[in-house]
Amino acid sequence: MGRPSRMPSHDLSNPQNRERRDVLGSENGLRCRDVFHPVLGKSRPRCRRPQTVVCQRRCAESDPRGTLRHDFARHRRQAGPRCTEGWRRGARNHARDLVGARITRRKKEVCAFPPLRVEFSQKPGPSSIFKGQKRLKLVTHCQRSADYQQYLLLEYTAYRLYRALTPESFNVRLAKIDYTYKDGQALITRLGFFIEDVNDVVKRNGQERLRGVRRISASQLDAAAAARYAVFEYMISNLDWAMTAGPAGADCCHNARLMAAKGVTGASTGLIPVPYDFDYAGLVNAPYAVPPDGIHVANVKVRRYRGFCAHNEEAKAFLTQISTRRDSLMAILNETPQLEDRTRRRAAGYLGDFFEEAGSPSKVADLMKVCLR
Repeated sequence: MGRPSRMPSHDLSNPQNRERRDVLGSENGLRCRDVFHPVLGKSRPRCRRPQTVVCQRRCAESDPRGTLRHDFARHRRQAGPRCTEGWRRGARNHARDLVGARITRRKKEVCAFPPLRVEFSQKPGPSSIFKGQKRLKLVTHCQRSADYQQYLLLEYTAYRLYRALTPESFNVRLAKIDYTYKDGQALITRLGFFIEDVNDVVKRNGQERLRGVRRISASQLDAAAAARYAVFEYMISNLDWAMTAGPAGADCCHNARLMAAKGVTGASTGLIPVPYDFDYAGLVNAPYAVPPDGIHVANVKVRRYRGFCAHNEEAKAFLTQISTRRDSLMAILNETPQLEDRTRRRAAGYLGDFFEEAGSPSKVADLMKVCLR
């Protein structure tokens, strides 16, 4: 997929600029959307030529093989009422019924197979692996090409890497998914993964989620947690995030959630940012991933450190710590199922470059010079 077309930036709070964006997009045959700018802390328009999407998702009746099934129709429809789920963990295949679950599309920007959300209209039973769940995000493979399965598995690996570094992170779990047409004819089978609900992340850590706040100051962040976040994003070369601001109409922050001790408010300190959404990372290197406007790198594989200067000492300490865990973190990559050898080698080499840098005092000192003030 080619690099998406772009338009000049405008202040979207001005209705005339929003109208001009729509007119320009229409005249040029482009599809425009507002994209949050992690550097400026506000939304800007980005346009691309629309893709032809021939299929939409509709949840089918339960699958006797114990896999999550979706029915594909050629007309736009809402998700149906039922599905069945199964996933592999090690050599075992666990099959579970999602009786009463409702599946909806979360977004459809660059993907023919967009991410989904599974909503449980009936409470899962006490023996279900979904016990206590109300809804879960399900990351899919985006496009039918087998290469996109590899991109998904690398993003799944990124989640597991951060999970190994701290409990203040999202759990993920793989799912084997059968996609079918309405008549039951098989279309494709791919792996996807479920992401832990943010409220469960908060509860598991004995914290409370910050809500209703779009922007905070860097001084409100927990220094160690913010440094860990920035170093990790540098490790996987992800630039599509912000720790102190979120898109208009959404809670802070962009591709992150904030949590802190009970009673947290917009004026609280010690806020812990929890990152998610790593498909724009250089480690994944998806063809649709491009650097954000205002961050001048050639492509997403070029690392750029974006931690705050106020957290440099904590960042250096975490770089020392993560260097000692190279073998265990690389083992997580090696444990990822169905990664092709070439994908695994490329990712291992990419992470290896980071560990070489993290283990060099002079390179770490240079890295800290590009921090955000």
